[in-house]
Amino acid sequence: MWASETPSIDIIGMSILGVPNAIPHIHIAYARVVMTQILIERGVFNFNKYHHYLGLNAGPRLEIPSLINMGAMDSCDSSGPVWAGICGSRYSVETDSLQTRSKIKTEVDFNMPLVECDWIVLEDIQYNIDKTLELFK
Repeated sequence: MWASETPSIDIIGMSILGVPNAIPHIHIAYARVVMTQILIERGVFNFNKYHHYLGLNAGPRLEIPSLINMGAMDSCDSSGPVWAGICGSRYSVETDSLQTRSKIKTEVDFNMPLVECDWIVLEDIQYNIDKTLELFK
């Protein structure tokens, strides 16, 4: 309520960690969708403010379409499409999340030494990015 009602706050970040921790009985992949719906139903969600969803806890097709349809998501960031491509995973439109695996088991290593990527990895990354961006159309 504080962020929703405070005039000096222009952007509200919907945490990838805080929201699932606040409602641990809801699966992490759906926690922010559920929390957003709760805030809307209680009249606390301020549609006049910009809402940014920090990262994705699952495949993009689990959270993004629902949040867009609710009119709640203004933006989202995620390393998921890139990291999935680096790990050899190309999104699939045949799955409900776009991910061919339920979770990429390799943790993101931002200190990983840069190596020359082959074209297949780069194509997978671009494909994953394109499939994610299509959700916003």
